[in-house]
Amino acid sequence: MTRLLESSKLLVAIILMIWSLEFPAGASSPLVVWGNPPDDTPANLGELRAITAAMGHCVALDVDGAVTAWGANWSGQLDVPPFLGPVVAVAAGDTHTVALRPNGTVAAWGDNSYLQCQIPAGLWNVAAVAAGGLNSMALKRDGTVVAWGYEDYGQTRLPPDLRNVVAISVGGTHALALKADGTVAAWGANDQRQTEVPAHLTNAVAIAAGLQHSLALTAQGTVVAWGDNSGNQTNVPAGLREVVGIDAGDYFSLALKADGTVVAWGDNSYGLTDVPEGLTGVVRIETGGYTALALKADGTVVAWGAGTATNVPPGLSNVVDVVAASTCVALKRDGTIVTWGAALPGQVIAAALRKVVAADYSGGAIVALLGDGPLEVSRPVADPFWRPAEFGFSFPTERGKVYLVEFKDALTDQTWGAFPLVRGNGQVHTWSDTSALGTSRFYWVRCW
Repeated sequence: MTRLLESSKLLVAIILMIWSLEFPAGASSPLVVWGNPPDDTPANLGELRAITAAMGHCVALDVDGAVTAWGANWSGQLDVPPFLGPVVAVAAGDTHTVALRPNGTVAAWGDNSYLQCQIPAGLWNVAAVAAGGLNSMALKRDGTVVAWGYEDYGQTRLPPDLRNVVAISVGGTHALALKADGTVAAWGANDQRQTEVPAHLTNAVAIAAGLQHSLALTAQGTVVAWGDNSGNQTNVPAGLREVVGIDAGDYFSLALKADGTVVAWGDNSYGLTDVPEGLTGVVRIETGGYTALALKADGTVVAWGAGTATNVPPGLSNVVDVVAASTCVALKRDGTIVTWGAALPGQVIAAALRKVVAADYSGGAIVALLGDGPLEVSRPVADPFWRPAEFGFSFPTERGKVYLVEFKDALTDQTWGAFPLVRGNGQVHTWSDTSALGTSRFYWVRCW
């Protein structure tokens, strides 16, 4: 839901979007879900801002920052704390949920068997949260990481002096952190050498943790892989270049190229590396379970692999975000949700859901976060590019909206610099920066 973008003369990695909790009247943004969902979704969830999912429950966050949950409740994952207060982001684990408040504090509820809901004392100034199956993680604005919960594989025992982190990714039993200097830290289970980061990897801009393998995208547009190779998922195809996005499945890997095509490698038992012939115009890739999804620039979705999750609803269009798992979720431009795939408790999103601006899924549950839209703001910015001494990216705009790009040259800086305001005109705005003098720069994009 929130991503931070870091630039290093050659390239910038991920972007963090900020949404106001005050929304204009009449604005709308819907979400779409497909599959065989249950019928217990609340009928009047109101205007949604974002969603995420876990093993059997769904959560919705409305325009006031209030959270609603439904679906399976065998561990209390539906028991939203009565005094939770406004929330700006949510993450769903197998049977617990983590929420981020506007003031940078964190709340969690549901299964606490491994203390995954026991927030560490003094945790504040958090910029993003993540939930593994049985553990939780927070990325702080100062670039440090805090983890708690299940630790039999060392997932909560962070590397010493882990600082200047700009992105985190949680795998099956291990975790990755991308640092501002382009290096990657890894911890947790190492039975498949998934935490042995290659020594030559010093220019990473994105990371992805699979079940037992790890991927990194470099500033040069190449991919580095390590860990479990039982399905050839770390055998990066020779000559793979100009990559702008990566994702790691259980036993396969995906890469999105700058020309909008997709490359897949690894175990093909379920057709996961059989990228549909002629697939072009892709702007986002997602892996989950036995399914791979591609979101195209025209707002349509293409799926391949095995199971009902590959049965994209006929006529599905105007999609701005997708989440792949045994149940798939699509967020539409009008703020509605479409789901399809396996029938697990809580995966139905009522037609009344509106104003969803982000979607996620983890093990069978969906969480919805409501907001003002436009939905495009909830997605990573499109088409990042880098040239000598220049970095840029594109982002969609909406008429009547104002967009502000802010920057820091170090995470420890107390204040943000700002570029001139961009007034939305309903078109895609391309922005670039040639003023960076140091080795890195961090960006925010605000919208109101």
